[in-house]
Amino acid sequence: MLFFVEFAAFGQLVPLQLMSIVMDILNVFVSSYHDNLGEWLQFLLLRLLHKSGIEILPTQPLNMALKAVRTTFRPELQLIAICKNIQDPIQTPPVKVKGATLNYLHELLQGMEQGASLSRDEVRAAVHKIFQWMEDPKNVSIKVACERVIYDFFSLNTADFSTILSSYPPQWREFAYSLLKKNKPRSVRNEQNHALQTLQQMVSEGSLTTWEENFKPIILHIFNVLAVNDITLKRSALKLLTKICVAQATKFYDLAEMTLFKVLDSISEEENPQLLNVADECLRTLATHFPLHVVIRATKPIINDNRVGPALKMLTRLIESLDVEELTARLPEIAPGVVNCYSNPQSSVRKSTVFCLVAMVNKLGREPVNPYLAPLSNSKVSFITFSDCSTHKLKLLFTLVTVGLFY
Repeated sequence: MLFFVEFAAFGQLVPLQLMSIVMDILNVFVSSYHDNLGEWLQFLLLRLLHKSGIEILPTQPLNMALKAVRTTFRPELQLIAICKNIQDPIQTPPVKVKGATLNYLHELLQGMEQGASLSRDEVRAAVHKIFQWMEDPKNVSIKVACERVIYDFFSLNTADFSTILSSYPPQWREFAYSLLKKNKPRSVRNEQNHALQTLQQMVSEGSLTTWEENFKPIILHIFNVLAVNDITLKRSALKLLTKICVAQATKFYDLAEMTLFKVLDSISEEENPQLLNVADECLRTLATHFPLHVVIRATKPIINDNRVGPALKMLTRLIESLDVEELTARLPEIAPGVVNCYSNPQSSVRKSTVFCLVAMVNKLGREPVNPYLAPLSNSKVSFITFSDCSTHKLKLLFTLVTVGLFY
């Protein structure tokens, strides 16, 4: 109950302070409890993107909230939610809100697994609506954004999207194919990317059977690609590495620590959100498949350098996967370094710290973690109170945040 009293007190603050606080809370909330909030995803995206579109200068907290949603909920759930909002006949969004929605959809599609299924009525209806937007003279300012999304769909799954296009007017099909031709990548880079994607498919299908002779050469090639300054190739390499880890985790015995460092190094100065999303998922997979002591040993030395953000996310996934006894035994090794990150000057690192501490509390309860929280101020510790909420209260709070604070 105290939590809701404090929440109501936000109304006493000025709008800018209110927005900043609510967005910070939403970041923690979504990242910690997204598994229980799937039924609210469509409405949350509707409200956040509406707010983003109508803001003259969208705030950093609002952008961070959108990033939190994009990086925590499953991409396929987000795609269906966005498509439902786009094709909803009741919604008549302003042009700028359409633009914000298209930009979000572009970033989402860029980060999705190559070949992801588009055979859904919601996708078909949304693409139809996007073509209509593009033809409307009132929407001239978002025409480029519409074209970009159409190309993204084509690139994600050419076969499925061609099937969708077959039911549209001829001029729409011709326009879509012209976009594909105009944006065709350079041949050498395209061949490299195609080879990485082919290997992804082979690993997924289990058709790559010559692991004994090919494992180390493939991993070393991935390391070389990760050192290249090419976002598309890096993304494909990270996706391939993720699949190999799931399929052949035991073969990483001699390369586990080096693999973690290579992935962290590849994104240490990276700002592209699509690449960071893929890297985060890769690190989370590595963390849950590599030996526990290797992950902790690799994380401890970098807790104070520019790789700390991705490392904290990896550590959070590891904590979520451990049983209570394992985490209790390792808490003295993990908790002090994580708590120290709360004073990091980068807000994104501080948020990742909160998520990691919340994961500890969710797993162990407050009492075992409290001694490590002693150096923190009361305002910082207050974020951890999310972990004490029941699912019912969480859903009520989520409704309050999404309904009451975006008008």
